[in-house]
Amino acid sequence: MNSMFRYEKPECFNEEDFNVVKNAVETKKGSFKIEEQEKFVDIYTRVFPQLKRPECTPCSFKNEIYDRLIKIYNTYK
Repeated sequence: MNSMFRYEKPECFNEEDFNVVKNAVETKKGSFKIEEQEKFVDIYTRVFPQLKRPECTPCSFKNEIYDRLIKIYNTYK
């Protein structure tokens, strides 16, 4: 993960985090309700504690939050 995130030092997923992201990936989920987005934001802020919480979740969800969590998920495979 260090080579993928050169300037951030992400934490590892816990089991619950992993299962949330795994479920989204395996079901090829394309859209997320606000409550689901907030769950991903909670995971994101725990995994990337040095980054600030996005001000506009719907605006930054796909590119900033979801894609980074998917990169981490893929390191577990």
